[in-house]
Amino acid sequence: MRINFNNGSRPLSAAKLLARRTGHVRLSAAQEAIAKAAGYRDWHELHRSSGGPSSHDPVTPDRAKALVLSVVDALDVSLGEAQYALSRARLFTFTLEENLQLRASLWRERLFGPAARGKVGTLVMVQALRGKEVGYLKPGREGYDQLLYDSGFGSCASSEVIYPRGATEDFAPSVLWLPYGYWKRAKGEMVAFSRDYRPLWHIGAGKVVPADPWEWIGGIREEFFFREIAGTGTWSYGRARELALAFLAENRIFETPRLLDAMPFLFEPGEVTVKGAVERLKASATQLVA
Repeated sequence: MRINFNNGSRPLSAAKLLARRTGHVRLSAAQEAIAKAAGYRDWHELHRSSGGPSSHDPVTPDRAKALVLSVVDALDVSLGEAQYALSRARLFTFTLEENLQLRASLWRERLFGPAARGKVGTLVMVQALRGKEVGYLKPGREGYDQLLYDSGFGSCASSEVIYPRGATEDFAPSVLWLPYGYWKRAKGEMVAFSRDYRPLWHIGAGKVVPADPWEWIGGIREEFFFREIAGTGTWSYGRARELALAFLAENRIFETPRLLDAMPFLFEPGEVTVKGAVERLKASATQLVA
């Protein structure tokens, strides 16, 4: 189904974002890929067709998913780069929660595939202090399973793993997107960071710019932690989580950070740290640009 545009500014903005952020995609190629994903023969047809009545039907999650995958396949870019550019340019207008759900569905489609007993990426449950906790299966060894929970890594005996009978909704782990706190730098700039102190967003001068998770952030004047502000020892749920989400909403951050692009590398054999996954992500990004 074709997506109608009032003008060509939004798809052009998405194409420019893709070309600028990836470093290896030409603007003309990005324009063509976005036009075809939106249901047009080419960019010229999209441009000629713009200016008519826009579609009254919002882009659904399934349509957004197809849009992202079409761009990914055409340009050989990551799921994250395609989703960020299309969302930031408002080709679909989702809340942060909806964008996180979209990313999780993209992982299921391209990273994990259908769930199966003992298969990497399958969602399982393990009994924890707060009840049954859901996690993704990681590569393990005989009789011993590694898992990725919402708040980070864990392990247990294979006999402790419970396979849900019904469908369990995929999720984007908070350890890869939820701010743990933020740094204040000179001239009032803020940098939100994750639980592993990986930069997520540069915020300042009326702009929000996604950070590369391997960036070194210098010139820090003050450091704030949402769990300390909330007066709690937890960070991924409860009052600290509410404060972190309010911080994102206040700064109008609805897209997903680049740290989420490290997700596939967390499932490489032997990878048990976010730091290691980020190093692999950096190496992959460098190879694409080179």
